[in-house]
Amino acid sequence: RYRHVASGLGQDVIEYFRTQRNELGSISLHNTLPGGTHCYSTIPALEASPSGACEDGDTEKIILAGTEFKRDVVIEKGGDGNLQPYVITITVTVSWVDGEQTRNIELVQQLKQAD
Repeated sequence: RYRHVASGLGQDVIEYFRTQRNELGSISLHNTLPGGTHCYSTIPALEASPSGACEDGDTEKIILAGTEFKRDVVIEKGGDGNLQPYVITITVTVSWVDGEQTRNIELVQQLKQAD
């Protein structure tokens, strides 16, 4: 049950970045998007991405289906737009506590510059 909720939370982030790439274009997204690790309780505007991983006691928790989820997003930017096309790798890790165990899922999406 929680895995399904966590998967949806991760997919929301992936879809958001796909939409941004389609609307802004690969180059604009690459130039606007802050790299690094971010904790998303909500999906912010590109320029307002909170920096840093989710921490214990953080206010960046998502409460759904009777449990707390944390959504860490790692954004890696590569390529120079010339000899190497722009590539953005989005890794979303959603974690939650199930009983006494911390569980997580990870989704990875590469957004490549169109030819």
